[in-house]
Amino acid sequence: MTPPSRRIVALAALLLLVAACSSKRVLMPAPIDLHAFGTIGLLEFTSAAGPDINALASREFLAAVHSAQPGVPVLEIGNRQRSLTDVGHATLDADAIRALGKRHQVDTLLVGELDARRVTPGVRLGTGFESLSAGADLQGALTVRMYDTRTGATLWSEAVTGSTPIAAVAVANGDLSGLGVTDPLAAESHLVQALVSRATQDFWPYWVRQ
Repeated sequence: MTPPSRRIVALAALLLLVAACSSKRVLMPAPIDLHAFGTIGLLEFTSAAGPDINALASREFLAAVHSAQPGVPVLEIGNRQRSLTDVGHATLDADAIRALGKRHQVDTLLVGELDARRVTPGVRLGTGFESLSAGADLQGALTVRMYDTRTGATLWSEAVTGSTPIAAVAVANGDLSGLGVTDPLAAESHLVQALVSRATQDFWPYWVRQ
């Protein structure tokens, strides 16, 4: 005869199996429907890191937008400062947003700012000072906003941060036990992709279990 404790365990397992079989997943719409924003004008992202990473971040974001919601009309306007100069403005204020919308005939303006910097290596000593390790990370922050070009008002915004290792070294008992250096360009690309992925979560449908 089955002991009471084993019967209880078997019954609990059966109940869990029934609950799992009876539950179902439902696909929910994306929190932000980009098709509702009309034609979107994309200004090339800006950063202090230079034009290459600006173009990379812009391309990655545009690709993420179209992967999440195919068919969204996006007009690539180009360099932010040059575009502002073309409409007679020095900064991206409400008047400049309206002027850019009128010039390029877009309903929404999407802008992004990327801040990427190398962090000073941190040094850690092991217990008893028998080991030492040090590493350096590339840290970044991405801020993205969408503006209504009729009013200049902000329609949506997101700010995310992240990091990726670029160098590491470890010494144990006087011996070099580990050494790693990441190609800076590869590290930048990995960081940008991770930041864009996090910043575009609102554009993707998602599953919930009921």
